[in-house]
Amino acid sequence: MQRTYNHQSLFRSRGPASRFSGLLQYCASGRARISWLLLAVLFSQCAVFDRKNTILINAVEEHMVPETQPAKLFLALIYIPVGLVAGVGDAFVLHPLRMIPYAIDDTDDALWEFSDDTGYVTHAGSVVYRGLLSPVVFTGAWLFRSAFITDWDEETEEPESNAPFRQSLDNGDVDAIQRALSRCSKAKPSTPEILEALRKYEGEFLSEDSDHRFRSMAYEGSQCLLSRPADPAIVAYFRRILTTPTLLEVSELQGPTLQYYSDQNTTEAARALINAASNGQLSMETRTALIQRVLYMQKSARKVLFDALGSPEPSRSDGR
Repeated sequence: MQRTYNHQSLFRSRGPASRFSGLLQYCASGRARISWLLLAVLFSQCAVFDRKNTILINAVEEHMVPETQPAKLFLALIYIPVGLVAGVGDAFVLHPLRMIPYAIDDTDDALWEFSDDTGYVTHAGSVVYRGLLSPVVFTGAWLFRSAFITDWDEETEEPESNAPFRQSLDNGDVDAIQRALSRCSKAKPSTPEILEALRKYEGEFLSEDSDHRFRSMAYEGSQCLLSRPADPAIVAYFRRILTTPTLLEVSELQGPTLQYYSDQNTTEAARALINAASNGQLSMETRTALIQRVLYMQKSARKVLFDALGSPEPSRSDGR
């Protein structure tokens, strides 16, 4: 029969020798082995064991620890104490401070993401409870991220995203280009660089077997141009797509192009859409989409369509 140990009775034994013997017996028991294993697993996941969480220690290693072995031994009394202080600073000051924004995001995701499936009354009624729980959730998320290794470094440390767009374009780094276009601002990447990237991979956009990354690049790049003030290069880009049937049939290019012309909401934009719809090389679905865009434009633009059809515009109850 397997022997079991009652650690409480063992530790209550009289005499130092008996207590030490009881401690050894407990440490050898199965329960103790499991406890040590769990502690080892948790300890290995501590945040200070990830070099990305130890900025001060990394600085000490880089600037204070010599490369040669004799110098390491000679200066050990200096850099080891400094390294210990740096480790304490990383663990209890710097890293916890860096985790505050991520704990805020965790709290927002957990409590303040309202679902469209629930109504306004439900949202309003739950605000009080969400507000009361927010400090609790924030504190728990902050303590957990401060103590253990989490995926924040994977979310923020992306070497490719730090590379200039020009470099990614020259190297043909499709992932970096697509990512940069999805995060484009009003200034970066520049308009000429975006247009160059779209022209460079235009053949991939037209291929039926194209990788989804290229289709995503086509959409993100066009949306980025759509968000910027129109200049001759952008006008020429969307005009080329509108007048090239093979490009206009690509849904990732078609959507932003139709949006570009409908946003203009002018008679000139309506004429451009109508002229494109008259191209027999386009599919019926695309030609229908072009006409529908005109129907949602202002009255003067719609009039261009009905004049082309030779019929008056039907009256509308809203007067538009």
